[in-house]
Parts: sequence; C-alpha cells; structure tokens
Amino acid sequence: AKENSTTGNNSGYLSFWTLEGSVAFAERGRFSSTGLFGIGQVSPSYNLDVTGAGHFTTYVDAANFVATSTSVASTFGYRVGIGTTSPYSLLTLYKAGSTAANSPQLVFSASSTVAGLGNALNNWAIGTDLADGGKFKIASSSVIGTSDRLVIDGNGYVGIGTAGPNGQLQLSNY
Repeated sequence: AKENSTTGNNSGYLSFWTLEGSVAFAERGRFSSTGLFGIGQVSPSYNLDVTGAGHFTTYVDAANFVATSTSVASTFGYRVGIGTTSPYSLLTLYKAGSTAANSPQLVFSASSTVAGLGNALNNWAIGTDLADGGKFKIASSSVIGTSDRLVIDGNGYVGIGTAGPNGQLQLSNY
C-alpha cells in the first residue's frame, strides 16, 4: 500500500492482517518502505519493533539490552550474561581489565542524598577488584577500590575498614 499522500512519492509498505472472529480485520504486522518491521506496530522505528509481549525459545543476542519501562517484568529461565556470551550461572558479570573501574561490579546509586546521612551513602559498589589481586569488595562509592568497607582476599581473610586484612578477620577503626 502507498505509505503517504505526497504526489510523486511512491513509497509503500507491506502489511499483514488477520480476521478477529468474523467481525473485523486487524493489522498485525507491517514492513515499512525503509525495511523496518513492526509487530503490533503500524509505525515501526527499529529493524524489529514489537508492541506487546514476546517469547523467544532460544537466546537473544544483542549488543545492548535496555529496558525502557519501569514496569518491565522479565523472566529469564536459564542464564543471563552481561559482558559474556557464555554465562556459567544465573547471572554472570564479566569485564576484562586491570583497574578497579574496569573490574566486574554492580553499582547501586541513589538520585539524591538521604536526609541526615550525607553523600557517602548515595552509591554502593560490589565486585571483584582486578587492580588489587582480585579481592572481593563492597565500597560506599560508585567504584570498588575507593571507600572500601568490606574486603575478602584470596586467602579468605576478611577486612572491615581495611583494604588489606592480615588474618581471618581484621577490624579497623576509621
């Protein structure tokens, strides 16, 4: 079908329709003149633009995965890999590097300060510090290796308030 009402512009689209019961036809999919395909979407903006729920029986391979809604409910039945195509557990974070900032880590960040607690509690990071022998750390900052609060090294030594525990448990005053 013709995609517009402009004289001389013969761009067209291909649409797919189904009959709902015996009453009315409904458009279910559309290829635009630029090659974009929409499912449940008559004006696709992406190579594949889906409105409504979807189901994949194998994995989705994407360079980026972005949830654009705060009400997204996602269920991953097997494994999720971030930074890897070979996740080995339910959630695998992988990042190659040699600095704390390039270490695999999760960051919990608040958009504002909590009244009375100050800025130090806005961000928390948890992960493996590749710049410090692969120690597991929890830090009250946006990157491990700074403001570390808990450290576990390769020997199983635990440090609270120290980056280098010297025994099974070392507590340090701030």
